[in-house]
Amino acid sequence: MSIGFLKQGAVSNRTLAILAGLVVVLIVAAVLAFAHEARKAAHDEQYVLRAGEQRVLAQRIAKYAPAAARGEPAAFARLGEARERYAVIARELAEGDPASGLVAVPEELAGEWRAAEERWDELRAPVDAILAGEAPLLALDVGGAAIAGQVPALAAAAERVARQLLETGASTRQVYLAARQVMLAQRIGAAAAR
Repeated sequence: MSIGFLKQGAVSNRTLAILAGLVVVLIVAAVLAFAHEARKAAHDEQYVLRAGEQRVLAQRIAKYAPAAARGEPAAFARLGEARERYAVIARELAEGDPASGLVAVPEELAGEWRAAEERWDELRAPVDAILAGEAPLLALDVGGAAIAGQVPALAAAAERVARQLLETGASTRQVYLAARQVMLAQRIGAAAAR
């Protein structure tokens, strides 16, 4: 009986060793799976943060582009900053960011990512054109201010001419044309002030 009991004990020890090995393998596999999921969750969080920042930057671009196109000096700097930051984030999402450990956008999001990139390419062209036209647009703004500053004197002179024509008995057509000059001067002033 003792030999049978020893054989049975040896089999149990071997079974326990195999089971213990399997438990260790399962624990290691679970730790690796949790680590992989944690890394994936961290990447997902970075994707969401960057996409949110891009949304805010797109709103800034939409705000500053018309202002820059109207020749507002401060809008050019803000528009350029927003465009550059948007481009940096787009590059980080497309290529990954080794500094933060972020990998490129996963393949399952490739279709949506390409669509977003196409929309950015369409938006970037007019933004680049506005930024490239900064000097002429600012010159127009300065010229418009100079014109707007001269319009009151021009309108006053045209009004004096119309009054003198009326007092001297000039033809109705001449008085009309002089009065029209006053109105045109006011229109020029309003347009230059924009």
